Amino acid sequence: MRSQARMAARRYPTPNTSRAIRRLSNERGAVAVEFALVLPVICLMLFAIIQFGITLNNYIELANAVTAGERAISTSRGSTTPYNNTEDAIIANAPNLSWSQMTVTITVNNGTANGSCTTDTATKTVSACSSLFPTTAGADPSTVTITYPCKLTFFTIKFTPCTLSSTSTEFIQ
Repeated sequence: MRSQARMAARRYPTPNTSRAIRRLSNERGAVAVEFALVLPVICLMLFAIIQFGITLNNYIELANAVTAGERAISTSRGSTTPYNNTEDAIIANAPNLSWSQMTVTITVNNGTANGSCTTDTATKTVSACSSLFPTTAGADPSTVTITYPCKLTFFTIKFTPCTLSSTSTEFIQ
């Protein structure tokens, strides 16, 4: 008899019982709680994607500057200021990167016969570059390498050492 009464109570709840069931099954505010729990994770992912995108953009810009610099140095055989031509090409193709933080290395003939010239970080000038070029075109390769410090920071976590580097090699024309 008791089991029949329980079944009847389930089928036909009394007003007090139905109010209690409605109150327990009420999901108002559940969406707000779920959103509050998921929002920090979504924000972390969003900021990580943004920071990675900035770093990737810096790398693409650096690679573009290296290519332009290499093109300038490989066509500067008769020039008296090949390093300045290369510097101008690099600066023009990397407008968002700080020139003072770049380390540019120009190597002619793999650095073996004619040597190499590296930027002085204080003055950013090199006087010996024009004497490194061969007299005939197409015989020796030239290489431009640029390194740039990467500022990959995710909130308080710093990913160090983070250095972006790109290299390009062409034959001197």
